[in-house]
Amino acid sequence: MSSTQEEDLFSLVFNSEWLNQIRAFSDLSIICQDFSIRAHKVVLFAKSTHFRKILSEPLPEEENGEIHLPSDDDPAVIKALISFFYTDSLYLGPDQAGSTLCSYLVRLCTASLKYEAPSLHTLARAKFAESFDPSEDADEFVDAVTAIDDFAPDDEKLWAIVLPRIKKNIAILVENEAFRKLVAARQDINLKLLGMLETKSSAYQRDDREGRTRSAKRRRTDGSI
Repeated sequence: MSSTQEEDLFSLVFNSEWLNQIRAFSDLSIICQDFSIRAHKVVLFAKSTHFRKILSEPLPEEENGEIHLPSDDDPAVIKALISFFYTDSLYLGPDQAGSTLCSYLVRLCTASLKYEAPSLHTLARAKFAESFDPSEDADEFVDAVTAIDDFAPDDEKLWAIVLPRIKKNIAILVENEAFRKLVAARQDINLKLLGMLETKSSAYQRDDREGRTRSAKRRRTDGSI
């Protein structure tokens, strides 16, 4: 049975919103640092390939119905992850205090990949894409780029959102001190920008070659050299 089929079956048999209201009947605890949240195995099984693999085998007796997450996971992000499994919506509450919205959404994207919940990545990525505009707030845009570089440097789908906006708004961004400092301090961002320029240059070269080829064909057709 595919992941999509399992989620469809889950939706038919259970109302996850209803289950969200009756955590007293949950059968599992998710532990992240000093944070603990009760959940239902059936929900995690249906919504996350990562947890499905874990729950397909009996949990060790010494863990007593608990799944302990790595210590570097963010409890606020894990809470949002579990909340999404029940509601199919983004949790944007007080737990994100102390971080910018862009940083929070990037960390949600990272968690969604780690715990194999692609629908959450799609939703968080869409919210991230609409959360900033460098032409209106360059500092906020710099925060967004910094968040990707800090928390999701290998997430090409997030880079695909910000790199074209850098290209489009470069005249504004080069006047922004935070952007200049960011580019000066982070070589990997420089390489991505150079790669974008190289792609553009390659396209120009290809167009130029094609144009010269067409011109040569026309001259041969006309009988000229």
